Amino acid sequence: MGEMVRVAAQMRFLKLIYVDISRLCYTNQRYLTQLPHSEAKLDLILECLNEPMPTHILYKRVQEIKKGSLSLPEEPPQEKIISDYSGVMTRLIEKAAVPDLFSDRDRLYGLESNTRTQLRQTATQWIAGLEAKREKYQSLIDHLDYIATHPNY
Repeated sequence: MGEMVRVAAQMRFLKLIYVDISRLCYTNQRYLTQLPHSEAKLDLILECLNEPMPTHILYKRVQEIKKGSLSLPEEPPQEKIISDYSGVMTRLIEKAAVPDLFSDRDRLYGLESNTRTQLRQTATQWIAGLEAKREKYQSLIDHLDYIATHPNY
């Protein structure tokens, strides 16, 4: 039961950063819960999503990452915040590529009406989600600017 909760929590966290692992088999999702949320984990997830990875290979990779992370010195919390945030945002921007089809009106005409409608709804949802994220990041910037100008709060 605990593993199911960890898998669900992992899916919830990854959904917040627009990474959908629902295409991975449950066993692979479960193995990924053994890793902390880090750049190495995100790299491995994206690799699995781009090219299906057999469960036994994923298990070996997870074990290698776990062994490697034990030998690394612990990053100071301040630097870890920056590196984790930077890594997640870099991956989001790199992986959020817009297919060429979306910018070619003639090719869009070739799609069925229902497909175009669904595509529009999905794009609208993405814009709303991205706008909400943009507002949160703008709030972060505003808070950081305020702290910089009022250091003795």
